[in-house]
Amino acid sequence: MKRSLQLFLLLVTVTLFAVELERGHTYSGPLKLTAKSLGVGLGLPNGWHAELPTGGGMRLSREDSAIRMDIHAQEFEPHDAIKYLSLPVQFRSTLMLFPEKRIVRLSTTKYRRSYNVQGGKESALLYIVLGPQGRAAVLTGVAPPEELTAMRNSMLSIANTITFTQIKPPAEMAGTLRKKIAGGHYIYYETLDGHNEKREIWLCSEGKFVLKEARAIASNTSTISMTYQGIWHVKKEELILQFVDGSQKSMTLHQVDNVLFFGEQRTYPMRNGVCR
Repeated sequence: MKRSLQLFLLLVTVTLFAVELERGHTYSGPLKLTAKSLGVGLGLPNGWHAELPTGGGMRLSREDSAIRMDIHAQEFEPHDAIKYLSLPVQFRSTLMLFPEKRIVRLSTTKYRRSYNVQGGKESALLYIVLGPQGRAAVLTGVAPPEELTAMRNSMLSIANTITFTQIKPPAEMAGTLRKKIAGGHYIYYETLDGHNEKREIWLCSEGKFVLKEARAIASNTSTISMTYQGIWHVKKEELILQFVDGSQKSMTLHQVDNVLFFGEQRTYPMRNGVCR
């Protein structure tokens, strides 16, 4: 009776109280975890371990097993999930995974697909769990063939526990985004007419911006540099650039694993030597 009560109290504790993951620590299940950097929470099964690697995402492993599993945050709608599952993906910067068989729609918010692993000695699975406001969690697992069934069961079990953290109201979110990028200097790239062109922007805290564009000319054999100025502000999740000639440009701001994106373009933060 006493042992049953202890087990019940442990279950209640795991269910009600989530532990926030911190980088540099390893957590062991059974445990309910949250990761603010990913915007997700999940139930870590017994015998599994979780940590936040320096490269981003969440890394899971199981005792006495060769199964490796990663969880990353993404932002896309259901049609984007289908596209994502139709392309090869890279696992931990060392393995290429190539889709095989068909995409399995497990529910309105969950998808799965099998993958061939580069080299052919292991098998891989990828799960996508869709959340609110275009958010998603992507689970990628790699294992030897003899552990494929165990990995599939574990991944489905974990996918079924995934929740998404509360989203800030639009006004508060806009204020947070403005505070984050104010005074920033970012490099990003845009593709125009098949050419990958460099963009460099300085977002001054006072509300002014300087945008430098490297435009490809003469069949991409040379470039010209164009500089623009104006004022900027954030409305909801949009970066609005108002140019001095009266024209306007907007780009959606979002983050994936603490990496800032302008629309679909990843940004690279640089030191701002132009303005504060």
